[in-house]
Amino acid sequence: MSRGSEAAFAERQNCVIVATSSLELGIDIGDLDHVLQIDAPRTVASFLQRMGRTGRRKGTTSNCTFLATDDDALLQAAALVRMYRNGFVESVVPVTRAFHILAHQLLALGQQEQGIPLADWWAWVGQAAPFKGITADERAALLQHMREEEIIAEDGGRLSLGPQGEKLYGGKNFLPLYSVFDTADSLDVCWGQRIIGNIEATYVEQQGAGDLTFSLGARAWRGLYADWQKHRLYVEPATQANAPSWRGSPAFLSRELCGAMREVLLDVDAAPEWSKRAQNQMEAVRKTRLHQADSDGQLLHETDGLSLWTFTGGRANHVVAKVLQGLIGEKVTADNLRIRFKGGAADVEKIQVAMALLAEEHRPNREDALRVVGEIAKSKLSKFQPCLPPEQEAEVLVGRLVELGVAGEYVRRLAAG
Repeated sequence: MSRGSEAAFAERQNCVIVATSSLELGIDIGDLDHVLQIDAPRTVASFLQRMGRTGRRKGTTSNCTFLATDDDALLQAAALVRMYRNGFVESVVPVTRAFHILAHQLLALGQQEQGIPLADWWAWVGQAAPFKGITADERAALLQHMREEEIIAEDGGRLSLGPQGEKLYGGKNFLPLYSVFDTADSLDVCWGQRIIGNIEATYVEQQGAGDLTFSLGARAWRGLYADWQKHRLYVEPATQANAPSWRGSPAFLSRELCGAMREVLLDVDAAPEWSKRAQNQMEAVRKTRLHQADSDGQLLHETDGLSLWTFTGGRANHVVAKVLQGLIGEKVTADNLRIRFKGGAADVEKIQVAMALLAEEHRPNREDALRVVGEIAKSKLSKFQPCLPPEQEAEVLVGRLVELGVAGEYVRRLAAG
């Protein structure tokens, strides 16, 4: 945002700000009149954070309007408002075994101290809450892995960035190291002064801007150079290229939000805050999807196979799907609302037998989660994952992507009939 724009808002002139979801109106402006949210965030907390930028002047109230672009977004927005009306906000669960953050701190200390003494590094960070649950043996394993991978190097009893650490985190004047979070998720692709689209930042980093060719906007392009400060990739036309590889973290919704979506489908009334257009569209959605919400664990025959409409969230559905896939021997997929069986997996008897076995053996369990979580994570969730031994990496992923309690509860309820 330009200084002129900030000044305009500070002076309360008539103006509009358009922000990406990652910005989340997180600028130092808390005196807005109205927030227009395209689609819906994934948590009530995020919704409140955005709406909370409004209604701060005397005589005004907080307000936010959702502009849903499809039926799923409409249902999700309605569910979020329903949860908010019921006084629900997500709990903050403290993390005490943040191995990836510990690796980051070790690397940062090495830079800060121009080599941190091996005997001293834990004293710098050991009292921090995110590391309280990490044992001495686990710290030693982390350190050993980082040594073996040459992410850190030891010289004269002091730890500093190793050759692989330089390669991973030394670029752009060590910008990847100076923050826990990744830099831009995407870069604007620029041909001269014209922005023709965007491309995933990690793809550019991995390939190298000058070695990159890709297709975008029905044309082939060759990378020239990346301006990481402005989040731009400058290109020129090319004769041929491959499509870029896009990756992203799973967009999982919570069990509470998915359950609220089910309640909205089962309800017959329109909420007072819905517009007339939203009421009409929700009525149509309910007519076409009521059977999903009312299936109560029954396998439904659909055009793309069999579905279990669980409404338990992606963190539960995906781990159940992966474990069932191992038992059935055919691919089983999942999203936030259902588990899907297509092709050879769409065998009712096989599914029922496998589900009964999971319930009997109290699965999915922790061992299941650690084994399959790599398949659930479609990309790295932290740029410091390469620092971690496999077992610690898997534990970090399980903490972010799996809800074993919810998954087990659903399996047992389903098996009980």
